[in-house]
Amino acid sequence: MAAPPARARADYDYLIKLLLIGDSGVGKSCLLLRFSDGSFTTSFITTIGIDFKIRTIELDGKRIKLQIWDTAGQERFRTITTAYYRGAMGILLVYDVTDESSFNNIRNWIRNIEQHASDNVNKILVGNKADMDESKRAVPTSRGQALADEYGIKFFETSAKTNLNVEEVFFSVARDIKQRLVESDTKSEVGQPLWIGRSVSARQIRVREMVLRRRGHPAVGPECCRQVAIGHWIHALTIGKTGSLTPTSLKPERGRIHACSHFVAHLYILFSLIFVYFLHS
Repeated sequence: MAAPPARARADYDYLIKLLLIGDSGVGKSCLLLRFSDGSFTTSFITTIGIDFKIRTIELDGKRIKLQIWDTAGQERFRTITTAYYRGAMGILLVYDVTDESSFNNIRNWIRNIEQHASDNVNKILVGNKADMDESKRAVPTSRGQALADEYGIKFFETSAKTNLNVEEVFFSVARDIKQRLVESDTKSEVGQPLWIGRSVSARQIRVREMVLRRRGHPAVGPECCRQVAIGHWIHALTIGKTGSLTPTSLKPERGRIHACSHFVAHLYILFSLIFVYFLHS
């Protein structure tokens, strides 16, 4: 009987969740359709609740899978759409340059973000329908830029109809989020000793090792393994007297060797486990 196939490797390096918000009729669905499918329709169909599209892009040598959620702008759907704020990594605030009320409501949408979204969510302001005749424009470009500057976010004017700046908007917010994720991974991995048990990915371990090598630290090798073992000994010495330590309770300690896969690491950990067990037996 043939062996089962190995688990397929993920076809992307990062998964980024984006959210489109704004008043009804500003062109959120058209922007999403243009970016995801490269198409545009003049027929207006109101989004019911929420919809989403997926597109994978290449960015700085990495494959980024964008999961883009399109929300309904009507008040009656507000309870549904706010539930998606918390999981969003980036939010596009969209208004219609020919509709001043949609621009004025951007402040209300930002308040919704502050109430329901994560504190570090990336935001970007988008003035859509920039292809319209200047005689129909109600919001000058300068006002949009001033509002973006007030909140410290980027600003683009777009047109889903002519494909003006559509790619640039999504690529810009995706690049900012990717950079934030990379910096977060680097800080979390470099800022703590190896012996602190955490569930980290192989990519995070590689990033940590690369940064430590550049700084002249022993990211891998015997010194790294000694740090792991010392961590186990410290943990053993600080366990409360009321807690009983058995081979079963040592299993979490055994799982902490994930950060170092060298043979010598297993020797150090083995001796540390024996030391911990006899110390509390």
